[in-house]
Amino acid sequence: MKAGAQPTPWRQRKGPSWWWWGGWRERTILEVVGEDGGNWRRQYLRTQTDILKMLLFVVVLILTLQPALSQRCVTAVNTVNPDYIQHYTFLKQHLNNKVPKSLNIREWETFITKIKTWDRPVQSFFLYSESEFDKVLDVCSTEGKIYPNTKNLCISKKTFNFFTVTVNTKMKVKKVEFIKNRHVILGCEKEKILNKCLPIHFEANINDAKPDNNQPDCSG
Repeated sequence: MKAGAQPTPWRQRKGPSWWWWGGWRERTILEVVGEDGGNWRRQYLRTQTDILKMLLFVVVLILTLQPALSQRCVTAVNTVNPDYIQHYTFLKQHLNNKVPKSLNIREWETFITKIKTWDRPVQSFFLYSESEFDKVLDVCSTEGKIYPNTKNLCISKKTFNFFTVTVNTKMKVKKVEFIKNRHVILGCEKEKILNKCLPIHFEANINDAKPDNNQPDCSG
């Protein structure tokens, strides 16, 4: 500043007061401390305004992302909890969106190689779709009945269609079957972080069992 020059009045200075909320904050504090409080007060006001703007931005960001984070349970990332790891394995091995839609053995051999499950002699796979995804998960809640004399098995109220694939130890598919209208039996566990009962195991329904309406729902 040149000698003898007068300082520019505070309200005439250019600064962050263009934002109505920040400007209101500056004017409110200014009325309390006065316009001649010195450079350190002006710097303090600018700092406070910037902090408040940043806090408002964080709040808006959280509110924007919250719906995406609160969709169905499997969208959450929780690789530490053992229950969720088991559920993720179940999805990979039984409800995979890359499942072949035919009985072609070569396609199934390629798929089994990709998911690395040659160590499982008999494997079952649902036909993947969004509606089927929800239908399978619901077996562990209101769309399933407790399977008698078991700890955590639920049998579906509705029937499902699914593939059953038999493999041998030489990494070859021996047989592919498409099973229609069969009630499925799933092992279910309550995932602690999400607080929701999720499927973790596909149990073979060898005797074509049906749900017992006298049993309670698998409400989790």
